[in-house]
Amino acid sequence: MPRRNRPPRPQRFPPQPARNCTPVETIFLIFLVGLIVWVAAYVYENAEAFKIVEDPVDTPPNFADYQFDYEQYKERKRQLIEQAEREVEIAQNDERVRALRRDHLEKKEVSEIDEKFMSKWVPDPSRFHGIEEFLQMTRSNGTIVEEYFYMTSPSIQAEGDDYLVGFATKTQELLKKLDIDGCSYSPNSECHDSEIDLLNGDLYMYEYLSGLEVQLKITRVFYIPSYVLLEHDPTLS
Repeated sequence: MPRRNRPPRPQRFPPQPARNCTPVETIFLIFLVGLIVWVAAYVYENAEAFKIVEDPVDTPPNFADYQFDYEQYKERKRQLIEQAEREVEIAQNDERVRALRRDHLEKKEVSEIDEKFMSKWVPDPSRFHGIEEFLQMTRSNGTIVEEYFYMTSPSIQAEGDDYLVGFATKTQELLKKLDIDGCSYSPNSECHDSEIDLLNGDLYMYEYLSGLEVQLKITRVFYIPSYVLLEHDPTLS
């Protein structure tokens, strides 16, 4: 009988003894495991630091976080307008006040005004422009933002050829979140510029916001009340 061709027997290899890690490999593995444990522990303990912080401009402003009495605000605004009207009459009819305005306020440059008056400016809302447009564009009318624009007064400090203009307000973080066509209302914003000027003894503050397609000019006017001038009248001392 013909022989059958048997398949070749599989080749058997003797079992290889387990290879021990070299000292260098052992040290590396210990270091790697320790590093992984340390990173995990650090991330766990500092989870707050790894949260994504959104740009304040992209975060919608929450006006409800700020107390605001709209009726009280309207009454104060009305009183400011009436006070400004009385001041115009006083300046027209009181020669002593007119003389004080000429001596102390009617200068060519803001820097020529005595420092003692720099924190005494009072807003005249009747001469403001661009505020209502800003409030409508940012949907902030009827909020504390409206109060900020109409009620706050600047304090000016000369610094070389420039001026530092400050407003006593707690709404700075809120204001930075207001946006007009891509331009945020922030002093550090490249699209937001401002300047001050002196005209007939009154302080004019101009702000320019340049969005992608929209541009807005805001004008606010401030004056020094007659009673402040009279307090510094040398003839009364």
